[in-house]
Amino acid sequence: MRRKEVPGAGLLKATLAGKITHADGARAMHLSLRQFHRVKVRFAAEGGTASSIACGAARRPTVWRPSSVSARRRSCKRPTPG
Repeated sequence: MRRKEVPGAGLLKATLAGKITHADGARAMHLSLRQFHRVKVRFAAEGGTASSIACGAARRPTVWRPSSVSARRRSCKRPTPG
């Protein structure tokens, strides 16, 4: 989880408890109201864990390429200018 996402868990818990408004939470996390609401819903659905507010791309597996494709790309020579 990135440093930017760490305080989000506390803000989301405070919003769910009714201590702060959606607007205050969104402003503190530098998100729009719509984005904040989407994160809050996912946070509540996943049991309030801090990993639920991590970027969605961080949870995706890396793209795997067979070694033959990587070797073929490395062997391609680029034309020289001029």
